[in-house]
Amino acid sequence: YKPNKLGFKAGVRLENTQTDINFKTMSDVENNTTDVVPSVALSYQLGMTETIRFNYNMRISRPSIWYLNPYRNESDRNNICYGNPDLDSKESHRFSLSYGSFSQKVNLNASLRYTLTNHAIQQYSTIVADNILETTYGNIGKNQSLGLDIFASWTPIKNLRMMINGGINYLDIDANSGGLREISPNHGLGDDIFVNSSSTFLETSRASIFAGYFKQTFTLQGEMTAFSFTGFGLGKDFFDKKLSVMVNIQDPFRNRMEVTMKTHGGTAFYQETKLSMKQQNVNFRVSFKFGNLKNQQIKKVQRGISNDYLMQGGSN
Repeated sequence: YKPNKLGFKAGVRLENTQTDINFKTMSDVENNTTDVVPSVALSYQLGMTETIRFNYNMRISRPSIWYLNPYRNESDRNNICYGNPDLDSKESHRFSLSYGSFSQKVNLNASLRYTLTNHAIQQYSTIVADNILETTYGNIGKNQSLGLDIFASWTPIKNLRMMINGGINYLDIDANSGGLREISPNHGLGDDIFVNSSSTFLETSRASIFAGYFKQTFTLQGEMTAFSFTGFGLGKDFFDKKLSVMVNIQDPFRNRMEVTMKTHGGTAFYQETKLSMKQQNVNFRVSFKFGNLKNQQIKKVQRGISNDYLMQGGSN
């Protein structure tokens, strides 16, 4: 419904997921979830290029097989991990108030958001007999977060564009843990920023430089240290822009990135995991365009259901 400068939109989706896992050496696992997902959006046009919006939507994250797999990994007898086949979907209620403005040279979008998640899927660890640490997952999290996100781009001259995208977020995590002494509330402030500058010169050549920084990802029982990356790219077009060649180099001045993950269970245990990851890489891409589509009618097909609500685990 859109009277004059005011706009209103509402919707609801009913979604059912059935997961069947068949094991050769264990009993089979069935996990079925049904979710009702509502959304509401209210907008007001302040001017030709300015809009203010209020949005509410519920987001769902379903557990993947990594979270559901009950197999007990006992390769390290002091650290045993296994999944939970009885997990339900994680439901998050998100409220946001945003402002957007665009022009030929400057685009700006700022959003203040609040998110409440009940029965969040959280990884947690407990101490069992003989000081063995067992790690699994449960719908035990109650998360609240308040954040500010900003996106801005500036085109000072025709062939130069600069962009910044970042945010700051305060996260408070609690749990319905059934009185486990290893679990206590956790909270903290995190932020991230990504910047990019790209330029076109000599009509057929392109150059870009980018950098990113991410600080403190908090979990129910721990946090991860900050990490960053840098890089640049060069590109060239040939044959009336039909052939494109692009080279991207990430972290040219640093070979590896060090990340530390800390896990603590009250006074019961403290654990640090240090990761050293290969960051430096070169990506080379070549593409060629055949014909043109200017005079042809292209039919766009939109998918109604996508599987992007799946929580990933393991090496991800």
